Amino acid sequence: MGSVRCGLKPVLMKAIITPSIRLPGALAFGLFQVAAPAQESYKVLRDQVDEFDGHRVVEVGMLPSGTGPNVRWLARDDRLSLMIPWNFSGREAVAVLERDPLLIKLENGAVLTLFSDSSVAAIPTRDVHGSITCKGTFSYAISKREVEELTRNWVTKFRMVFTSTSMEFDGSADPTWQYAFARSAKGFHAVVDGSPMQPVVQGVPNMIVKPVVYGQ
Repeated sequence: MGSVRCGLKPVLMKAIITPSIRLPGALAFGLFQVAAPAQESYKVLRDQVDEFDGHRVVEVGMLPSGTGPNVRWLARDDRLSLMIPWNFSGREAVAVLERDPLLIKLENGAVLTLFSDSSVAAIPTRDVHGSITCKGTFSYAISKREVEELTRNWVTKFRMVFTSTSMEFDGSADPTWQYAFARSAKGFHAVVDGSPMQPVVQGVPNMIVKPVVYGQ
C-alpha cells in the first residue's frame, strides 16, 4: 500500500480504478477511500463575518476517515488553530497546558512543532460499557505557511505532549487518514484565502423587551 501511495497520485488512482477491476476487500476499500473527491474529505462548518465586531470566523471539519482523529481547523481573522480530538483509556486526568508542543513529522522528513494556544484537561469518564476513557479536544496555533506545508506533505506521525506523558499516532499506517488530513488542510487553506461564504452574521431582529415588574 505504501509503494502504491508513493508511486501514484490519488487522482491517478481514481482514473485507473474501475468496477471491472477486482481487488481484495481491504485493499479496494483503502484505494477507493484515497481516491475520494476532495469535497468528501472535509466540510466547511462556518465561514462568516460578525456584523458587530467585524471578525471573520472559519471552521473546517475533517470527515471521518481511517483510524486517526477527525481534526478541525479554525480561523479567527489571521489567528489559525488546528484542533485535535483525542480519546484514550486511563483512570488519571491528563492535560495540555498553553504552549505545550505538538510534534508533526512529515513524509519529507521535516518536523513541524506547533504550540497549544489554550490549557485543556481531559477528565476520565465511564462509558456505557463500563470502560473508563479520557476525552479532550486540544487546540494548537498554526501559521498559514505551516498549513501550506501540510497540504504538500503527508503526515507520517505526530506526538502530543501532555503534562505527565506523551502519546503518538502513526499516520503512515493509515494512508486513508493521511490523504483526508491533507485534503482538509488544503480545503481550509483555500477557504481562508477566499471571500466569506456568508458576508454578515445577522443580528437578532428588532425585539420589544417588556420589563417584568415583580409583585404586581
